[in-house]
Amino acid sequence: MAAGGACPQDGLLSAEHAEVLACRHAVDFAVKHDFSQVILEIDAQEVPRQLISSYSFNTSVLGPIYDDLRCIFEEQRCWKINHISRNG
Repeated sequence: MAAGGACPQDGLLSAEHAEVLACRHAVDFAVKHDFSQVILEIDAQEVPRQLISSYSFNTSVLGPIYDDLRCIFEEQRCWKINHISRNG
């Protein structure tokens, strides 16, 4: 792990909203520090599913965040996102 963290967040709509914002924060960190290979492991099933499965624009409330992340992952060919079990 290169970095980790926690911070208070106001205005969250759901647990998925918190997870996708955490993912966005991690991706921004990796871009800022010019990481060439990234494996993002996340225990929320919906976030990787949304990023991997759909190539059309997401019209949900969280769609713009997913669309931004999808664009970054498409540009960074060596980056991966994996779902991991909460049990380890």
